Amino acid sequence: MAHCVERLRSKLGESLNLEEPAPKRLRTCTFPSPTLDVRVAGAQDCERRLRSLQVPGMTVTSTTTASVFVASSIQLSLDFLRAVCRGLPIVDPTYLDACASRQEALPVDDFLLTDVQGELLWGFALQDARERALERGPVLSGRSVAFALDDSQLPMPMQELRDVVVAAGASVEADVGDLIVGYGPEFLSPSRLLGIVLTQRLDWACS
Repeated sequence: MAHCVERLRSKLGESLNLEEPAPKRLRTCTFPSPTLDVRVAGAQDCERRLRSLQVPGMTVTSTTTASVFVASSIQLSLDFLRAVCRGLPIVDPTYLDACASRQEALPVDDFLLTDVQGELLWGFALQDARERALERGPVLSGRSVAFALDDSQLPMPMQELRDVVVAAGASVEADVGDLIVGYGPEFLSPSRLLGIVLTQRLDWACS
């Protein structure tokens, strides 16, 4: 009986061509790896290195449009404070060397700036300030600031200090504001204003 079944199966296979089809070869698609688009700006001490940089996927630009800021230390400069207010990742100059060596824009996580002395001096953590700016917006958002002092009493030119205030989210008023920058018990001193912007904390005070 088993012999008859096998012969019938064989004949049916021949007449209906029931042979198993050869497996199809799957086409594989190769996708190019994503290229980072990094717009980098830097502090003055990094400008020369930035100008010489030619890395695919990396563009040198201003702090207002950058996606990464390069600095060798914490600085009370307009560009550095703008970078903090925008919540930009701030990396040390070794990031530029690594990108130039690999000829590609690299992720920034392994190159974030560490400035222990600067953080101790100002009593804050730089990465915490960046996170506060990203989560809440710049520290002076929605406020107004007026100045009750002249250029000779400022740690930086008046226009730059006004630009810092604007970068921190506030408007600059001619006479009266929520905050008045000046010297005296009723005023906010310029150094405290810069400390507030740097640390992204309204309750920051000089230690």
